[in-house]
Amino acid sequence: YNWAVISVISIICAYLTYICFTASTLYIRQKLLIEFFILTPLIIIIDIFTGFHKWSLNYAVSFLSLALNIAMLLIAVIDRKYFNEYVSYIISSSFISMLMISLPLFNFYYLSSLLAFSFAIIVILTMIILFNADFISSLKKIFHL
Repeated sequence: YNWAVISVISIICAYLTYICFTASTLYIRQKLLIEFFILTPLIIIIDIFTGFHKWSLNYAVSFLSLALNIAMLLIAVIDRKYFNEYVSYIISSSFISMLMISLPLFNFYYLSSLLAFSFAIIVILTMIILFNADFISSLKKIFHL
């Protein structure tokens, strides 16, 4: 029974991933965020149906958010010309990683959450250092300051 549920959920996630990555109207940064929200429930469901050993929330989700942050940072550094379009996605992925620090409040592993949180801070500081004027003006535009 458990493996049937895992198989069905995996097929649904694979289909959603296919739809997401073949959509020509989405940019890569949007696809990465959507993929994060597709993979996170899949990982948690697999963990639940295999005995809930908490590996999904202890390690996988934190490192998935860390990978999302690294990908967003690399895209921003490589594609500097469109940096202003990336700022909202960088802030979103950093905020997701910052939320990982709340996992230890629910008796989950502390170090992976701390790693994701600290890398989110590093990404924001890197954006301030590398793209100071553009980053600040984009933040003002996003938050209507």
